[in-house]
Amino acid sequence: MADEERLENRRVTHVSALLPPSCVVEELPGDDQIYTLVIDTREQLLSILAGTNDRLLVVVQSNGTREELLKLAQEVSKLSSTTRENLLLILEPHEISDSDVSINQALRLSRALLLQVNREGVPTAYNFGDTVTPQYMADLLSWASVSAQSEMLRELVSGLSMPAGLRATVADAPSALNALELCANGHHFLGISSEGLAGIVSSTGNTDAHVVLEASLPRGADAATLIEQACTQAKASAHGSALMIDVSTGDGADA
Repeated sequence: MADEERLENRRVTHVSALLPPSCVVEELPGDDQIYTLVIDTREQLLSILAGTNDRLLVVVQSNGTREELLKLAQEVSKLSSTTRENLLLILEPHEISDSDVSINQALRLSRALLLQVNREGVPTAYNFGDTVTPQYMADLLSWASVSAQSEMLRELVSGLSMPAGLRATVADAPSALNALELCANGHHFLGISSEGLAGIVSSTGNTDAHVVLEASLPRGADAATLIEQACTQAKASAHGSALMIDVSTGDGADA
C-alpha cells in the first residue's frame, strides 16, 4: 500500500463525480422555439459558407460577465432585426461561468445562459477545448470552433452535429486546411455519454468543417498575400472549403 501511494495520485487531493449531461439537459431543457432557431441558423450558415447565400456571417464574441452577455444578446437581437437581410449574427461567449463555482455548477450556468441568449432570438456558438463539454450544450449551438493544432479536438469536430471552424493563424493556414480532410473522416476518440459514462466515441466525419484564420501575423508578414494564398488553397481543397477571418482584438471585439 505504501508503494502504491507513492506511485499514483501524489498531487491529487480529491476526485468528484461529474454530473451526467442528461441530468443537466433535463433540468434545463430546450424548447421548440430554440431548436427551430438552431436548425434554421445552421442551415443558413451552411448556405453562406457554400456561397449560395450572399449575406455576411458575423460571430460576435463576448468576454464579459453573465449580465454583460445578456445585455449584449439584447443588443444583437435588436441589430439582427434591422440587418437580417445582409448579416447573420451569432453570439459566442468566451467565458460564461464564474471561476469561483464548481465545475458541475459551471456546466449548469453555461447551459442556462445559452438558453437565455437563444430565447432572445440570438443564435449561439462556442469554442470547445475538450471532448466532454459538448454533451452539455451542443443542442443549443448553431456553430462551434476548436483549435486546429489539437488532434483531439479535430477528432471531436468529426462528430459534431453543427458546422465547426478550425482556428489557426494565417501563417498556419496550410496545415489547418489539410486538417479538414481529417475532420471529414470518421474517428474513435475518448468522450462521455449522455448518462455520464466515459466511453469511446465513434464518429462518421463532419464535411461542414472549415478554417477560421486569426489575424495575428508573423513579423514582417504580408496579411493580404497570406490570406490570398490560403483562399487559393481552400478553393483547391477536396471540399472547396470557405474561409472565415477572425478580426477580434482579444478583448471581446467582433469576429
